[in-house]
Amino acid sequence: MGRWTAKGCQQSTSSSINVRAVGSTLLPDHGAKTGSQPSDQKLLEKDGSLGVFEPPPRGTDERTADGVAEEAETFIQASSLSAEQRSMWRSLSAAVADATPPPEETKKGPPSPEVLAAMQSARKAQDAFIAELPLAQREEVLQFIEMKKRERKLRSKEDVLRSKAEHIVKGGVRQQADLASAALKEKKKEVMERAFWLWQKDRQKQEGSSRIDSTEWKRIRAIGGENPTLGRYLKLAGWDACWQLPEPEGRLLRREGQDAALERYSQRKSQ
Repeated sequence: MGRWTAKGCQQSTSSSINVRAVGSTLLPDHGAKTGSQPSDQKLLEKDGSLGVFEPPPRGTDERTADGVAEEAETFIQASSLSAEQRSMWRSLSAAVADATPPPEETKKGPPSPEVLAAMQSARKAQDAFIAELPLAQREEVLQFIEMKKRERKLRSKEDVLRSKAEHIVKGGVRQQADLASAALKEKKKEVMERAFWLWQKDRQKQEGSSRIDSTEWKRIRAIGGENPTLGRYLKLAGWDACWQLPEPEGRLLRREGQDAALERYSQRKSQ
């Protein structure tokens, strides 16, 4: 949370017990040796004694935030804290969580002085509770805190992955819709071209000529799907009944408007 983060109790409370991690859970290990260790192991210094923190093998931790939360709850229930102490601890932890801004807000900048003061007050109360505990119980609470930190990190990571997955799904749905729309448009274009071809063949038979003036078809297209002639040839060409009939169309119509286009086409027809 940057420089403005209120220091938590886990940084101010110390003990002399060596700690060895199993998975994400810190367990007391009074027999831990402090000899030479691999370079990627972290050394925890508590009151002058060294404990070894062994992280889980990289790439093998597949636990979820919910799984770690369940593990933490089982751990605190099995701890030596009394029911009253567990109740007090949950209340103090909830106060800290409520006072701490969510990650999406902290990315925008430091919190307001009021929010920072509330967060510091909640954490001081939590620290005071821990400081009054016997050493063994204090260690249990610190282990629980580490487990909850792991849970928060996993939950934040899962939220990011979930958001990315939703974005990909939405993008895929949108792409499929665009492809379907383009395919339908192309299909309608093919049917319209076949309708014109059928109309042209009939006019050639009627006039006994292979050369047909397309002015009449342009006028029909400028009227649109309401024209009975266009509707009949579209049906013959395979226009789907569920498709909306075509709107008035044509270059002249787009340039001068429907009324002007129909008047021009009518003049050409009579010439």
